[in-house]
Parts: sequence; structure tokens; C-alpha cells
Amino acid sequence: QGPSAVAQYSVALTIAQLAAQPTTLLGAALLPHFAELVATGHSAAARETFRAVTRVFALVAFPLCFGLAALAPVLVPLVFGRSFAGAVPPSLVLSGFTSFAAVVPATGAILYAHGETRVVAALSLSTGIAAVVGFALLTLQGLSELIKRIAFLTGHGPDPMLRVDPLAAEKELAKDLGH
Repeated sequence: QGPSAVAQYSVALTIAQLAAQPTTLLGAALLPHFAELVATGHSAAARETFRAVTRVFALVAFPLCFGLAALAPVLVPLVFGRSFAGAVPPSLVLSGFTSFAAVVPATGAILYAHGETRVVAALSLSTGIAAVVGFALLTLQGLSELIKRIAFLTGHGPDPMLRVDPLAAEKELAKDLGH
């Protein structure tokens, strides 16, 4: 897998993030507007604007994300080439999750406008912790793969690159039953 898997994931992530761009850019632009509303004592207007913006973001993000997911089987090979067809399944999953993430960019703007920097800091810290845990798990996965390959090379284990048909047992049973 190695570099090929990284390339496939990179293409899938590119497809998924493409649909989130409009709301990400607009979310950052909302901070001055929310800050002005809050600073002038119009907190109710800021809350109503936040609700309206979140609805509009959902109306934009969901069709874009799911539309790109629907088109991924055609777009990925067309734009990136047939060798990247393996990026289609992860792009479907990432596009689905990105649709929800694409709705929240206004949240940071409204929190900053209300001076809720502790909430933003806590969210950032939790994201950082999740990233560290994710990298730790990836490191463990990498070590596991390294151990499997060393075991194979020293004659103490099976070939980790050997692809086994996941339906082999079912096919053998079907053959035994005469189907």
C-alpha cells in the first residue's frame, strides 16, 4: 500500500474538501459582522443571524458534499486518472462527514464575537489531543506492519502483502455443496 494509499487518500480528501470551501471562506468573513452586532448590544440579532447563516450553510454544504460524493465515481478517474479509482470509496465517506463539518464555520465567529475564547480554546485543545491520539494510533499501525514484514523476511511469518480472497471460505463451501 504505502505511497499509493497516501496518494489515494490525498485525492479523496481533496474531493471532500472542495465542497466545504464556500462555507469555510464565508465563515471566516462573518467574524467582523458578528463582533459589530455584539459590541453594539444586538446579541439577539447576532443569534438570529447565526441561525440563518447556519441554515444557509447547510443548504449549500449538504448538496455540494453529497453531490460531489455522487459524482466521485466519474470525477475521480476523469480528473485524476483511472489509477486513482481507489480514491472513490474514501471520498464517499469523507464527503459525508465533511458535509457536517462544512456547516460549523460560523460557530467560531459567533463564539469569538461573544468573547468565548475559552470555549474556542477548549475545542482547539480537544482537536489537538484527537490529532495526537490519531498519530499515535497510526504509529502503532506502522509498527505492526513493520513487524509483519520483518517476520516474513526472517521466515517467521506469512507474506503480509499476499492478498487473500475474503470470500474464499464461502466459495469453498459453495463448491462443496455443488453450487
